[in-house]
Amino acid sequence: MAVDRERSVVFGEAVEQYESARPGYPEQLVTEVLEYAPAGPALEVGAGSGKATTGFAARGVDLTCVEPDARMAVALAAKCPGVRVVSGIFEDYVPDRRFALLYSAQAWHWVDPERRWDLAHAALAPSGALALFWNRYLVTDPGLRASLAAVAHRHGVSSVGLHQDEVDRTEESHHLLAGDPRFTDLDERAYTWTEWYDAGRYLDLAGTISAYRILDPGLRELVLRELGALLGDGVDMTFTAALSLAEEPTDPAGPADPTGPAGPAGLVPGQPAPSRKLLIPFASAPAMRLRKVASDILAASPALRMLPHSMNTAGRFDRLSPPRSVRDRRPSLPR
Repeated sequence: MAVDRERSVVFGEAVEQYESARPGYPEQLVTEVLEYAPAGPALEVGAGSGKATTGFAARGVDLTCVEPDARMAVALAAKCPGVRVVSGIFEDYVPDRRFALLYSAQAWHWVDPERRWDLAHAALAPSGALALFWNRYLVTDPGLRASLAAVAHRHGVSSVGLHQDEVDRTEESHHLLAGDPRFTDLDERAYTWTEWYDAGRYLDLAGTISAYRILDPGLRELVLRELGALLGDGVDMTFTAALSLAEEPTDPAGPADPTGPAGPAGLVPGQPAPSRKLLIPFASAPAMRLRKVASDILAASPALRMLPHSMNTAGRFDRLSPPRSVRDRRPSLPR
């Protein structure tokens, strides 16, 4: 399916709402992506206002960000002055070096599906890592969630991504990558937490979603007003950050590097980036489905969310995947 280019750049109309209402990403996710990836420069595709960028920039990563919406790119450059910001679509971006890590947060679906995997492969150094992740938004109360979805549907608005279960893009990415020999060591992880959103912030969140942004302004205000009438003071939200990881295999032959005989940052064509990984693959389709069921159970049951293994109001994340002692043991080296 072709990418809707007009819809992919509506977010810049609401930069301040996007920044204040959209959730960020767990520090644990950032830590584990950097543990999985080799040392070296990173490329972010579809950086937006920097919801994920800040976490990686704070770790001192040599970071280049490609952002298709010029308004978002301006906000990103102001928020993260230490990163290189390129305004434009990833399909038109020509890397000037090979990257040890390519990641995309909440944006990979806006890249041309016929080209995205080729572009990722071309941008990554041998043994480089690909990390794709999305936040899944879920109104915790199923009755309220159904009522909110009914309002959206009544006005012809897709509620995918807010009021009902959405396509699990991480599992979709896993299946696509599983048939591509250019990407190996597939790994799936999820991080779930709950958060209280007051009514105003919830409506701002809805207003940042593309299905609402493309509405006529008058209709959008009407829909948001009807949603607000159902909320009271606010709503409990359950968020799940779903992460897909894959590795570019080491290529002894060494494809041509766009910068010439020796790429920047020590990434020499034909030589793998310094590896940090000692990986025992664990992901399987049944395990992925089991984690999704577990996430849905946590979302539906406030009592379960109070147990020690769930995310509580203190802000502690719990990864819904096998424990590290079973899954893998990767050395954490200083950056």
